[in-house]
Amino acid sequence: MRIVDLSIERWRNFRNISLEVPEESTLVCLIGENGTGKSNILELISAAANRLGISPGIEIPRGDPLSEEHSFSLGIKLSEGLPQFLAPERVQQFTDEGVIWDGIVRFVSSRGTDGTQNEFIIAGGSGDEHFRLDLANHIRHSLQQNKETNYLSLDADRAYPPLQIHPQHYAETLTRDWEEPVFRKQRAFVPTRTVYDEWVKHFLARETQDATRLQRKMRQA
Repeated sequence: MRIVDLSIERWRNFRNISLEVPEESTLVCLIGENGTGKSNILELISAAANRLGISPGIEIPRGDPLSEEHSFSLGIKLSEGLPQFLAPERVQQFTDEGVIWDGIVRFVSSRGTDGTQNEFIIAGGSGDEHFRLDLANHIRHSLQQNKETNYLSLDADRAYPPLQIHPQHYAETLTRDWEEPVFRKQRAFVPTRTVYDEWVKHFLARETQDATRLQRKMRQA
């Protein structure tokens, strides 16, 4: 899974820009001075990933970018094979309809000054547009249902102040199974600050739990 291209007609400080990621690229860096929009690009990708079914949620300090005036499209390369996402009978259905999928799904969205918003997802390749729209929705549903689909979105916080934790938070963190696929999927998109807070609570809770066990053994001895 990788980003193929991002085209922004308008959004925040961007006007008429197009970014393409070469297929052979294994690492992509956004370089620029403070305030040039590096985080903006990542926020827009995060919002699109949520709509594409890759991310089960969106948690951005500045809010959902799609609630602002915008016009852009994002293309993501998933796979060359439909059987990975659809049941055999669905694959046959789209094949019979003449749809040839190139492995790309594209999210297109726009919102005008009057608040009117239009967005859709379409599968790349060839064939009737109606069927390619239907195919894209089936792929999105498959990604949403797959427990192993994880999209990691972290913000750019550089430092964190001391965290005040109340004892009643310990029990909550200790009941979480951090290795369970569904939990990882549901938390993969949260900002770095939230992840930091949760892990601090978790480790302090584990520390308190271990100390309680030690005291119990000392009393028994």
